[in-house]
Amino acid sequence: MIYAIGDSHAKFCFRGIPEVTILHIGTITLRRILHSEDTLLAETIAAIEPTESDFIIFCFGEIDIRCHVKSIVEHRTTITMEGLLKDWASKYALIIAALQTNGARLGILSIIPPTSKETTKKEVRYPAHGLDIERALYTKTINRHLEEVCKERGWIYFDVYSPYVDESGMLPTERGDGTIHIGDNKKVKELLREVSCVK
Repeated sequence: MIYAIGDSHAKFCFRGIPEVTILHIGTITLRRILHSEDTLLAETIAAIEPTESDFIIFCFGEIDIRCHVKSIVEHRTTITMEGLLKDWASKYALIIAALQTNGARLGILSIIPPTSKETTKKEVRYPAHGLDIERALYTKTINRHLEEVCKERGWIYFDVYSPYVDESGMLPTERGDGTIHIGDNKKVKELLREVSCVK
């Protein structure tokens, strides 16, 4: 069984792929699950009772990149953007490693490219803090650190950033759903085929 666990990007990236069981656990930030006392992720894993034959993909972080990085970096004099995002990736890996996954294969979904404030549908515009160029940099930076922690631990870095990013570091309008999600997920299915048993 393949599980995609996380925020709305678990739902939108893997929708319509019958081999994937989507466990959308709400508008949950990466910062929330990084707290060891938060049991939501552990409870979700316990409920599915994973085995060695399962593949679990964790899908968190887009909300944090879009809404929180800029304000944290601007208001804390002791942390840099690079340091913050490296710390988040490291703690994310520690939290996942501590879960009772019973030998299941593990993967982390990259953060998808950000959507330009100018191209999102006004009636469904999501909050976004920072210029497009800043959020593009935040996304590229955390994905580099997520890829690093996956390599260190032998996990799959599920890269849905590279096939969807344009030359400016953003999600092109024609590749999105008009808000903050991937629209056409054919590339996601192709990637899933490469790293799993999906045909």
